[in-house]
Amino acid sequence: MRKGAPFKQAYEMLDAKLRGAEVEKSGSKKSLILLGTLAAFVLWLFLSGSSAGTGWIANGALVIGVLLLHELGHLLAMKFWR
Repeated sequence: MRKGAPFKQAYEMLDAKLRGAEVEKSGSKKSLILLGTLAAFVLWLFLSGSSAGTGWIANGALVIGVLLLHELGHLLAMKFWR
């Protein structure tokens, strides 16, 4: 078995499943989901923040930065893993 063959098979199975999807969510629905989860995240950061007052902003910026780098890794993998 070639190196990477199981990943190729998994990719092909996922691709076939996704192509079979009947309806994709509209752009406005995706935007509402994004804004809702962002608002919930900011609220959680605020409520769990430190007593210093602005600690939740620094923590939030750190978490968002880490998530951004993580998701960019997924993007790079999608672009170059073929």
